[in-house]
Amino acid sequence: MEHRNLTAGHTKNTDFLIETPGLCRCLSVFVVRGFSPFPSRPLRLFLFVAFLLAARGLPAQEFPPSHPLSLYRRGTAAAADGDYYRAIEFFRDALSKNPAYLDAGLALAEIYFRLEEYDQALDLVKKALALSPSSEGARVLHGRILIGMGELQAARSSFEAILGSQPNNIEARLALAELDIAGGKNRNAINEYLETLQIAPGNRKALLALALIHQAAGNRESADDYFNLALRFHGGSPQTQLLAGGFYLAQGNPAAARRHAGLALNLNPRYEEAYMLLGQTDLLEGKYPAVYSTADKVLQLNRNNLSAWYLKAIAALHMGNPKEAVSLLRALLALGPENEIARITLEDTLRGFFPVEDPLRAEFAEYHFVRGGRFLERDLFSRAYEEYRRGLQINPYSVEGRKAFADIVQKLGFYARAHATLQFLHAQNPADAAVSENLEMGESLLEDRVSREWNIDQSLAPRRKFSLSLFFDENLSSLLHRNAGLYLGRYFSDLLAGSSLLAPPDLVLEARNYGEAFQEARQRGSDYFLILGFAETPREFLIRADLYLSRTGGKIDSFQVYRTGNDRVQSSMARLLADLSARFPLRGEILQREFERGLLNLGLADGLKEGEQLLIIPKNALSLKYDRLEFSWKPEDILGKLTVKKLDDLVCEGLIEKSGFFDRINPGDTVFRDTAPQDAQPAQPPPAIPDRPLYKMVQGLR
Repeated sequence: MEHRNLTAGHTKNTDFLIETPGLCRCLSVFVVRGFSPFPSRPLRLFLFVAFLLAARGLPAQEFPPSHPLSLYRRGTAAAADGDYYRAIEFFRDALSKNPAYLDAGLALAEIYFRLEEYDQALDLVKKALALSPSSEGARVLHGRILIGMGELQAARSSFEAILGSQPNNIEARLALAELDIAGGKNRNAINEYLETLQIAPGNRKALLALALIHQAAGNRESADDYFNLALRFHGGSPQTQLLAGGFYLAQGNPAAARRHAGLALNLNPRYEEAYMLLGQTDLLEGKYPAVYSTADKVLQLNRNNLSAWYLKAIAALHMGNPKEAVSLLRALLALGPENEIARITLEDTLRGFFPVEDPLRAEFAEYHFVRGGRFLERDLFSRAYEEYRRGLQINPYSVEGRKAFADIVQKLGFYARAHATLQFLHAQNPADAAVSENLEMGESLLEDRVSREWNIDQSLAPRRKFSLSLFFDENLSSLLHRNAGLYLGRYFSDLLAGSSLLAPPDLVLEARNYGEAFQEARQRGSDYFLILGFAETPREFLIRADLYLSRTGGKIDSFQVYRTGNDRVQSSMARLLADLSARFPLRGEILQREFERGLLNLGLADGLKEGEQLLIIPKNALSLKYDRLEFSWKPEDILGKLTVKKLDDLVCEGLIEKSGFFDRINPGDTVFRDTAPQDAQPAQPPPAIPDRPLYKMVQGLR
C-alpha cells in the first residue's frame, strides 16, 4: 500500500529532477564514479529520503523569485487567469536569464498567438524549433500561427507532415480541425474531432469544439449533448462552465446560465468572462442595477475591458440615465477611438435622448464632417456623402455641414438635390452670400432638367418603395459589444433611409426566432422582412442577413458580408445595402402623359440609363414571387413599353409605345424592368464566408 502511495506521489511530480538540481548532481556523482545506486543500507536510506522529498514536491519558493523556473511558473499562472500582459513579462524575464528555456519560449509564443501578434509569435516559435526541431508542441503551434496569418495550405502541409509520422498525435489533429474551421470546412472539422474522440475519448477541446460548431449551426440538441459530455468529464474547467452557460443563455435559459457562471467563478474568482456572462443574464432578466454592479466588478479587475464599459453603458441607459451612458461610451472611445460600435451606440443615444441644440450633438457630428472632408480631398465622393449624411443626422442644424453636403451631391450628379439643400440654407439665412451664389449657379444647371420641363417638384413626387421590416436576433450574433444588435440594426435602418428603392421601418425590433419576426412583419403589412445577425472579433466584423417575403414567410435570399481592418462595421453595412438593393427588381409608375411622352417617378438615383426599356402594366397587375426577388405578371396584361430618353435625379421622361391596337396606357400605371430571362435559372447564392468568430472561439479553447 505504501509503495502504491509513493508511486502515485512520484507520478504527480514528474518534474522533480528538474526542480531539484542538487539531487540530480548527487545521483550523477554515484553513477559517474561507478558506484551501484544502492550499495549500502545508509545510502539506500539517504536516497529513499531524497526520493520521498522529491515525490512530495519541493515548493516553488525554494527557488529565488528571479529563477527562470519561478518566473515560468508565475507566467503560467498569470496566463491561466487570462492576464496575458503580466504573463508576457514573466516569460520574457525567464528567457532573458536563460535564452535556451524552450518551455518559456513556447509559452510566450502561445500568448502572442492568442493576442493575434502573429509575426512576433512566429519569430519565437522558429527559435524554439531551432533549439528542438522535433518538438511536437513547437511544430503544432507553428502550424496554428500559419492559420492565423492566412497561410492555410502551408499550415495543412505542416499538420499532415506531423500526422504522417504520428497518426495519433492529438494536438496535430485538433489543429487540423481548427484549420478546417478557418477555411469554412466545418463538416470536415466535425469528422476530425470525432476521430480524435475515438483516439482520446473525453478530450475537452474536441467536445467543446463540437458543441460550438453545432451551436453556430443552430443544431441545438447536438450542441446540448456535447456540452453535457464536456461538463461530465471536465466540469472542473472554468472555461467549460463559461461556454456551457453562454449556450444556455442563448437558448433562453437564464437560470442555467447563471448556475454555470457561478461555478466558473467558484473555480476562478477573477474570471472576467464569467462576470460578463452574469451581467448578460441579469440584462436578459431586466436586473439593470445588478448589470451595472457586475460591470463595475469586471472593470476593477481590468480597466481595459471594452465589453464591460459597453455593458455598463447599456445598463445606465436602461436605468434611465442617458447622460451617464454617453459619459461611459466616451470613456470607451477614449480607450479605442476606432471603436465603431461604441460610436454608433453613442450617436444613437444622442439622437434619441438629447435635444437637437445640445453641444454634444454638434461635437460628435463634427467627427463625421472632418472625415467627410478628408474623403472629399481624395475625390472619394461616395464615402464623403455617407459621412456628411451621418453627421447631418446627428446635427441637422450644421450650416457648414449642409453646404459641404450640397457640394458633394452636386459632384455626384444629383443637381436637384443639391439645389434643394441650398434653398433650405437660403431660407434660414438669406444674407449668406456663398449660398446665394451657389444657388444661382445651381439654377442654371437645372434649366433643361426634366423636372423643370414638366413643372414638377421631384422631391414631392410619390414613390412606391419596397417596405421592409427589420429585425435583429441576438441568438444569431456573437459580439464583443454585448447587446449591440439593436444599435447596429438602427444604424442599418438609417442607411436604408437614403435608399430610393427600400423604405426603412418605423422600428427595429428584436426577434428571438423566425416565427416572431414572421408574425410581426405580416401584421405590419410590409413587403419583406430581414433578420440580421452580427459577429465580431477584435479585428473582424461579419453580417448575416436572411430575407423573407412577409406575405408567406418564404425565404427569398441570404446575404453575408465580411470585413476586416479600419471602418469594417460601416463598410460592411454599406456593402449589405448595396447587395440588397442590387437584388431587388425596379418598378415605378407613370406620373403624367402627353401623347407619346411619359413622366416616370424613376431617375438617376434608381440606376436608370438613357435608352433603357421598361414594360408597362396596369397598377395592380404586378405581384411579388413567393420564392425569389422577381415580379410575377400575366403576358396578356402588358400594355406597352417605355424607352428612357431624359433623366433627372428622381424622375425621367420616356417615349411610350403601346401594345396592340388600343391605347390603354394612363397615369398611375406601373412600369418595371423585365427580369423574365432569369426565370429559368434562379440566382445562385454566393459561397459561404468562413465563420471567423467561430474559428476565434475554437482557437481560444485552452
